[in-house]
Amino acid sequence: MAEPIGSYERDLHRVFAERRTPSEDWVHVLNKDIGDALDEYCDDTHFHEVQDPLVLVGSSGCGKSTALANWLEKRRLAQARRMRLSSLNPKEEFLFWHAAGCSRQSTFVGHMLRRLMMEMKKHFEIAREVP
Repeated sequence: MAEPIGSYERDLHRVFAERRTPSEDWVHVLNKDIGDALDEYCDDTHFHEVQDPLVLVGSSGCGKSTALANWLEKRRLAQARRMRLSSLNPKEEFLFWHAAGCSRQSTFVGHMLRRLMMEMKKHFEIAREVP
């Protein structure tokens, strides 16, 4: 059976993020203000509150995607550490990465929303089909 396009798109986004995280060739230092704002926004003590969307804006090439990719990787590592150390077997946090412009499909809102719904369906084990 052929892989659905969403799987390829997820892989494209993963590779896009990986190319923006530290490697043998370079190091990235996350801007503390950006990291703190993202951490505060995603702090689960605020989940019961209505929050406006958090939007990271800047000119092309200023490092928005790099900042987000590195923050997301830091968050994933912290989550993995918490899950290893916890005896309660906590559920993995749902993290969705979307970089508009990393592929032709990524610039279409409808495609992004469908990908988001497919990722949520998988993560939360939702039986209902995505239209």
